[in-house]
Amino acid sequence: MYTYNWAKLANGLYCPLRTLDLTNVMSTLGVYVIWHSGLKPHAVRVGQGIIGTRLGEHRADPEILACEVLGQLVASWINPPAAHLDGLENYLGNLLQPIVGSRFPIAEPIAVNLPL
Repeated sequence: MYTYNWAKLANGLYCPLRTLDLTNVMSTLGVYVIWHSGLKPHAVRVGQGIIGTRLGEHRADPEILACEVLGQLVASWINPPAAHLDGLENYLGNLLQPIVGSRFPIAEPIAVNLPL
């Protein structure tokens, strides 16, 4: 299992999806998880790509934003080697079963620690 330090704010909290300043991650390639922080936190979306671009798209997605009724949407990401992206997304997607999105890359799963 790979262990990564998932992205957090300077205060140690996970990143609020709606208000996160994405300018510093516009060139960061990685794997991300968005989840709601309600009474029973659950993954909303798992994906990969340029973090700033992908999270910017997701915070404008009505299907994802509809999950805010369950709790604040927060996000975190890791910046693994590019060769691991598909395997990590496959592992996280199948393990976390996000509310939105159910197709993940066909790749050998690569186990990783969770941000949740």
